[in-house]
Amino acid sequence: MTNLWIDYLSVRLLGGMNRRLVGADFETFSESVELQARGNVEVVKRYQLDWLVPLTYMHRTAEDFGAEIEFKTGKTPMHYPPTDWTAEDYEEKIVVPDGIGDSIQKRIDYTEKIVEEIPEVPVFAFISGPFTTLTQRVGTEQVLMDLYRSPDAVKKAMEKTEEYVVRCIEEGFANVEGLAGICLDELHGNKGIMGPDMYREFGAEYCGSVIDACEKSDLIFTQHNCGESAMFDIQISEWKPMAYSYAYYGERGENPDIPGMIEKYTDDTLLLGQIDPQHFYNYEPSEMKKHVKQLLETVLKSLKENDHTSKFGIYSGCEVPPTYGKFDNIGAVTDAMLEYGEDMQEEIIG
Repeated sequence: MTNLWIDYLSVRLLGGMNRRLVGADFETFSESVELQARGNVEVVKRYQLDWLVPLTYMHRTAEDFGAEIEFKTGKTPMHYPPTDWTAEDYEEKIVVPDGIGDSIQKRIDYTEKIVEEIPEVPVFAFISGPFTTLTQRVGTEQVLMDLYRSPDAVKKAMEKTEEYVVRCIEEGFANVEGLAGICLDELHGNKGIMGPDMYREFGAEYCGSVIDACEKSDLIFTQHNCGESAMFDIQISEWKPMAYSYAYYGERGENPDIPGMIEKYTDDTLLLGQIDPQHFYNYEPSEMKKHVKQLLETVLKSLKENDHTSKFGIYSGCEVPPTYGKFDNIGAVTDAMLEYGEDMQEEIIG
């Protein structure tokens, strides 16, 4: 992830579409370590992905705190939060699991199988951060209201989710031989939900120990945020992840522009993003290929202007729509990189 000359920009896709490669519905896929491993390995081999973040659904950490996940045909697995939550429930119902909970253990197990099967491909284990875990257990709206109504109760609960996320890294993923690193998801670090000061107090404050746990475990720390209007200054400039994947939603939110992102953040961090996830179902493959070529030109010109030869990956910074996304469009991204990448790299950067 240094600034070395490369043949083409890296491709990385995060998502649960791979269940369709093994003919399984979400529930069957999520319960089977073997199917999850096979689906992830197949998507890497079929689309020549440069590295992988295996993801079935986001809520596994919260599930170990008691979140109930519902599987509905054709829908992404969802947690429907309790409707009668009180301030006292943060203490009484947010209980740190003993050891590693069953849900995260499944993720550890299928991650281990994936690493064994494709040792040449860097694999980064996905885990929700402390604040994301709490909102996935209690409900985002409830937690945000309680930041004002019961801040002390929320902070005590955050200490528990922080403890568990750190444990999952140090006592779980750290034991997966050959695992490259961790991909931490903290999607609430975005200005559409709260201001930077509030996020520092209730979110970022509890992530330092998580980053330290990665370093202690010799796992590379990477950061993912698929929220709108992400807090790049905190999550990139201050946390200094090796890589940072971010979302781009067309007309929604404060969408980052490529030249500005490269100028400000690529000295220390590999950036991954800029494909609107909706394009994976509303584009035809020819449109996707053309779009990626245009992005590639913009990225390479911006890299050259900032004396970089790499440090950016064209990528969907949010999950590729798992039900309606088209595999042909994933293939179109790879095809565009392989067809145009090396020649454009040589032509623009030299």
